[in-house]
Amino acid sequence: MTTHAPRTPASITARALLATAALVASASWLAACSDMSGGPTIDRSVDAGPTTNVDAGFSGCQRTADCPQNNHICVFRDGTGTGSCEAPPDEGRCNPNDAPTGVDAPGCYPGARCQAVPTTRSMLGGLCSFQSPQAPLFTSPAVLPTISLTAPNLLSELRPADGVQLRWTPPALPADAIVVATVFNRPPQRDGGVNRIANPSDLLWMWSSTAPGASTMPGVVALSAGHRGAPNGASLGPAFGTNQLAAGRYWWFVYALRGGVVVAASDVVSFRVGNEFPTVACGSVDACTAAIAGELPDTIACVDGRCRQRCASDLDCPGVGTRCELGIALLPPDDGGALRHGAFCTLPAR
Repeated sequence: MTTHAPRTPASITARALLATAALVASASWLAACSDMSGGPTIDRSVDAGPTTNVDAGFSGCQRTADCPQNNHICVFRDGTGTGSCEAPPDEGRCNPNDAPTGVDAPGCYPGARCQAVPTTRSMLGGLCSFQSPQAPLFTSPAVLPTISLTAPNLLSELRPADGVQLRWTPPALPADAIVVATVFNRPPQRDGGVNRIANPSDLLWMWSSTAPGASTMPGVVALSAGHRGAPNGASLGPAFGTNQLAAGRYWWFVYALRGGVVVAASDVVSFRVGNEFPTVACGSVDACTAAIAGELPDTIACVDGRCRQRCASDLDCPGVGTRCELGIALLPPDDGGALRHGAFCTLPAR
């Protein structure tokens, strides 16, 4: 009879975890926005405030796609079935219970979610956001238990000098289940219809419960306990060795495996290190995504020759004194392309 050496925790981490590493990202992450080459300019003649900015000469709408200005949505007020094109009412405040399953929350731009926030920030309990968590899209014959991520999150205020500690609430799992936590510097992508990571080169950090001493405090992991991603897509990198992250945007999620099959998963959550959004000169959106770590064509734009953060409310605008300019529309870019509906954050003082 042939015998096989038992698999060590290290070998499980290096091979099995990556071979079946599950993705929990929405397809909306992959949606590309129009190239804004040519520098769209701000049309301040339509800046009439967040609740009264209505298209002149435009009598009604049935959906936001009918509204020509990028900062408008179709708002229904009088029960007639015909709406008016306006900036989002209530400065992007929303009720998370109105759209519990995800995007396109009432009162928000298309593609935005209603992120639950403390009532001190929104009396309705939520703010519209393009950066809020994305629900998992696993295909499974059984309902997967949810792993709730606690911190860091969209509301976290982290500086590059701060130590980062990941916290989540683990569900009840079989004793032999392996829990995996990951941090990406780009949104994680799914490999077709398989629960496997398609972009391991964007995997910045990885940890598993098979690591020595990992079970001392379930649901709490410091960055220094993990590894520096998977540089070659087949094995884990060296020990991370620090609890700090450079300034930029990151995405993280947690999942559990049993026998190579995903048995639990969290949403994908975005967080930022460094409050200030860097301003960079640009001629197209490609220059912005190349220069600013972690930003994508659907979260950033080149406006008036500067990189600007796309926003659905003030929640999407990091930095003291920056706001989401819901009442300001942009003229079409010189190349004749169309702008996606949404507003843009003010630029920090230069």
